[in-house]
Amino acid sequence: MDRDRETESRGEAKEPGAPSSEFDARLYLRIVKKRWWLITLVVAAVVGVVAAWTMQKPKIYEAMATVIIDPQAPKVLPTQDVVELGAGNFWDSHEYYNTQARILRSRWLAQEVVRRYPHLLAVKAVAGSVPGKEADSAAGYLQAGLVVSPVRESRIFGIGFRDTDPQLAAELANDIVAVYIEQNRAVKLAATNDATRWVAKQLDEARTELGKSETALYEFKKANNILSVNMEERQNLISKSLDGFSSALNETKKKRIDLQARRRAVTDLMSGDETNAPSSYVAESQTIGPLRAAYLEERRKLRGLTDRYGEKWPELEAQQARVKSSLDDLRAEGQRLLHSIDAEIKALLEAEGRYGAEVTRLTTEAFDLNQKEIEYKRLTRDAVNAEQVYALLLKRLNESGLQAQDQTNNIRPLDSADVPTVAAEPRLRQSLAFAFLGGLVFAVVLAFFLEQLDRSVKSQEEVEQVLGLPFLGLIPSVKQAADTPIRELHIVKHPKSLVAESCRVVRTNILFCSPDRPLRTLLVTSPNPLEGKTLMTVNLGVAMAQNGSRTLLVDTDMRRPRLHRILQASVEHGVSRVIVGEGALDDAIKSTDVPNLFILPCGPLPPNPAELLQTERFLALVKRLGEKFDRVLFDSPPVMAVTDATILSRIMDGTIVVARATKTGRDGLARTADQIKAVGSNLVGIVLNDVDVSGPGYSRYYAYKYQYYGVPEPEKKGAEG
Repeated sequence: MDRDRETESRGEAKEPGAPSSEFDARLYLRIVKKRWWLITLVVAAVVGVVAAWTMQKPKIYEAMATVIIDPQAPKVLPTQDVVELGAGNFWDSHEYYNTQARILRSRWLAQEVVRRYPHLLAVKAVAGSVPGKEADSAAGYLQAGLVVSPVRESRIFGIGFRDTDPQLAAELANDIVAVYIEQNRAVKLAATNDATRWVAKQLDEARTELGKSETALYEFKKANNILSVNMEERQNLISKSLDGFSSALNETKKKRIDLQARRRAVTDLMSGDETNAPSSYVAESQTIGPLRAAYLEERRKLRGLTDRYGEKWPELEAQQARVKSSLDDLRAEGQRLLHSIDAEIKALLEAEGRYGAEVTRLTTEAFDLNQKEIEYKRLTRDAVNAEQVYALLLKRLNESGLQAQDQTNNIRPLDSADVPTVAAEPRLRQSLAFAFLGGLVFAVVLAFFLEQLDRSVKSQEEVEQVLGLPFLGLIPSVKQAADTPIRELHIVKHPKSLVAESCRVVRTNILFCSPDRPLRTLLVTSPNPLEGKTLMTVNLGVAMAQNGSRTLLVDTDMRRPRLHRILQASVEHGVSRVIVGEGALDDAIKSTDVPNLFILPCGPLPPNPAELLQTERFLALVKRLGEKFDRVLFDSPPVMAVTDATILSRIMDGTIVVARATKTGRDGLARTADQIKAVGSNLVGIVLNDVDVSGPGYSRYYAYKYQYYGVPEPEKKGAEG
């Protein structure tokens, strides 16, 4: 309850039914203590069954031999083996050793052992096998009894066999080791022989292919006249010739172009178009150059005379004759040069034709040779490849022949198997230990599973932490003693009993719930019938009356009223008659044998209790009772059965819900609390009734209380009402 107040003060109020997130070891310990008998029974049963089963099993003996498996076999020849005996490198060791372990367990090895040692067909394990299947049965028998135990961080393997006959177990373990070592070597030899035969066959084919390749290359050389000179040298010769003729052709073309330029210069000179701007050839020519210079000089003189003396000067005619004579000499020389240049151009054109034809021929021949080179290289490549394949196969054939004689092995025996004297199975102590641990775990899991299936409320922690509801206290189981025929009056007859003290604790908690605004009218209800609400109403009323408060018990359970029978009051005049106005309130209220405790019975049962409780007369009645008494406790029907309690809770100062330990379900209690809060009622708290205080979690605490109060411990008895 204090924890709930602290939670609410921090604004962290729990929702009803919300599971607790805190780990409580005591809760689990209580579950174990509560169901210790189930745990003990299950453990004893499991241990007993395992012990009986173990003791009836036949004795099994295990004989163990050991071998060393090296990662690599010794290298005798500097060649690569056809089959590597071993891992080959460090990184493959894990896979290699796993493979060897699988080979040891394989049916193939078991069949090899049976073939090598046919006396296994007569062992008792296969004596009853199907005719014709004796070998398969023997192999299966070997696989079933084989034990392979790799030694960690080493290269040692333990190879053992289990059987009821220790002599046979040792013999079979040694036989399996011998066959395993021999088969490891035989696998290498068989693979080498197969490789040798395959290489020999391939060598014959390679020899034939090499002959064909060499013949084809020879025929090609012969057909293309490249027997003495290889293809590369011939290509070089053609390339050089082609370069020479191409250079000559280019040089001839250059000379022809130069001559054609000279011819144009001479032609221009003879036409008189280039007298002022002669070409370099004309200017530098030793024959036509002086003639041109003389011609120009005479013309200059003619212009000078004309400009000075006029056109009628007598000397002009003579000068014009000299100009004409110079021009005739120049043209005659030009004509001679043209004939000479034309002859040279013609010769150069003929040379160009011959050079061009030769370049074309050499180019065509070069292309043809390139085409032949492709075929030549292909034939050469085929011949070289065939020769290399032949040489490789010949070398490998010689190596395989030597490897076939190599008897090295990477597996060697270490210790042989001795005849065992102590049985490996059954291991009684180990079996019992595992049975005890397994049975204990199973029993504890079963106990927790059954506890999970049990959804009833059993402790204060479940009310507060699991459901998140305020807790007022718990009431121990009430014994119906001989001096107390009515259990509900136990607190009256035994005021120093544990039940009485528990009721006073609940009374005190209720008083402290609202110190500023006293809770005068209190409704006592429960989720379901027979959960102790009437017992709680009576005992709480007695505790309040003993505290000096004028207390009234009102029976508003107008369906199954019981307060009048417990307190021996008349039921003729009660709540129902007061509400309908058929009697006075003071006449209906009855005193009891307990000082300060009064009772207002239910009265005659009405046909419509719920409607009656919602009338204005009933509200006025509740108000009057609150003014007349210090405390008024209303006993009502269960919340989940009818709506009477929900209606009553709205007009009360507070509501107390009674739950019966191990009977009231968590879900029902949570729904009851939700239903009361949903109508705006004040849920004061939960009282857990009929608690077995001698059970786990309560025995030590309440044993101290018994000693403190000096009263005998109550017997277990359900409290209903």
